[in-house]
Formats: sequence, structure tokens, C-alpha cells
Amino acid sequence: PAGARHSPAPPKKGKVIAWGDNTSGQTNVRPEAAADITAISSGGFHSLALTKQGKVIGWGYDTSGQATVPKEATSDITAISAGGRHSLALTKDGKVIAWG
Repeated sequence: PAGARHSPAPPKKGKVIAWGDNTSGQTNVRPEAAADITAISSGGFHSLALTKQGKVIGWGYDTSGQATVPKEATSDITAISAGGRHSLALTKDGKVIAWG
């Protein structure tokens, strides 16, 4: 999945890599995204990763808080989606968490 001017690669052996424009830190993959990643999603200038343990990790452009993951999205998450200036996570019990 590609963002506006950056692309994170699907996890290979659990590690996310990214390339492209790094003006807002969009290719600075956080260290927590180095293992056990099951999904990634890119928004305009930020990205999200989902760990095997159900935790969301965000990085990149954050002026609207879209890359700052709220406490509610640090466990029991099953799916993620990054938008232009917002992010979404789906909990294992079907609740949607939105931020940004």
C-alpha cells in the first residue's frame, strides 16, 4: 500500500521497510515495527503497522494526530486503515477506533 509520496513494503519476515519522500518522517519506520508485523496501511503522509499481538504502531506526518496511536489501539486490534489525516483500527470485538 502506497501513501502520497512514500511506500512501506509489506512485511517480509515480519519487518516493515519504507522508501520515498521522508519530509515528514514517513520512511522512518519505528523500531517497534521490526518484528511480528501482520499488516500495514499508508495514509497521505503517515503509515500504520499491526503487530501479531494486536498492537498498532504509527509513524510519519502527525499534525492531526493521525500517527499518534491512542491507548485503545494498543491491544486486541484485528485490522487497520490509514486515511489522509486520520487512522482507523478494528478491535477483535468489532469496535472501530478512529483518531486524527
